[in-house]
Amino acid sequence: MKSLQETKIFRNPANRVLEEFVCERCKRHVKRMEMVIPVGPRKGEKVVNDMGCKCEDIQLAKESQERYKRLKQQKKLEVFDRFSLMNKDLEDASFDNYNPGAFREQYEVARQYAREFPKNDKINLFFQGSFGTGKSHLSASIKHEVQARGFTTILISVPRLFTQIKSSWSHKEFTEADVMEALATVDLLIVDDLGAEDSDANWGSSKLFETLDQRAGRHTIYTTNLGKGEMTEDKKKARRFSRLMGKSQIVVMNGEDYRMKDLMG
Repeated sequence: MKSLQETKIFRNPANRVLEEFVCERCKRHVKRMEMVIPVGPRKGEKVVNDMGCKCEDIQLAKESQERYKRLKQQKKLEVFDRFSLMNKDLEDASFDNYNPGAFREQYEVARQYAREFPKNDKINLFFQGSFGTGKSHLSASIKHEVQARGFTTILISVPRLFTQIKSSWSHKEFTEADVMEALATVDLLIVDDLGAEDSDANWGSSKLFETLDQRAGRHTIYTTNLGKGEMTEDKKKARRFSRLMGKSQIVVMNGEDYRMKDLMG
């Protein structure tokens, strides 16, 4: 049904239809009209207008939707920034201030992952090894380099994440769903200290692994201090670790705790 304005346009004898066609972009039936401007400083001037075409409306709606998505994503990231889920000693971590020592090969794997992001053949990295070998430092270095290129990143310690989820239960500005959606959709998620959660936090582990399963096709980095035996000590934990490691490039970092080495001279 034509609007009143369209009816007036078509009835005006000064206006005429030049052609009719179906727009390839919006798929609407369009009448290309030559019209005479009836009033104003351009009165009498002839203009051509495509009546029925919705391309401009669709583009405006798309831009509005994109703005909404960006604001929503910003809100999700603020959830993590506000509660500082990254340890303070990792805020300045970089490839330049990491001493690879015996882990030169692992260091190069991390650097290459950051350089090639997001086109890596291996989407996920799994850093596994003993305490104090620099797994978290290398992960934070990747985060900072990738974020500097405009990608969204989150680095979370699993125990702190569970605290964050609990705090959302009584928070008015963000919900548990906001927290989990941020984990599921961020460009690069780094899950630090996987397996360090308390044994009574099965509810949190289930939510975390459910969210990680939703990240198919997105980049994720894991770090854990657990050895093979600890990761397979019960069937549920073994299945979860197996699923994550099966989709990841494994980077083993067993060795001397460099933090204790520094303390002992």
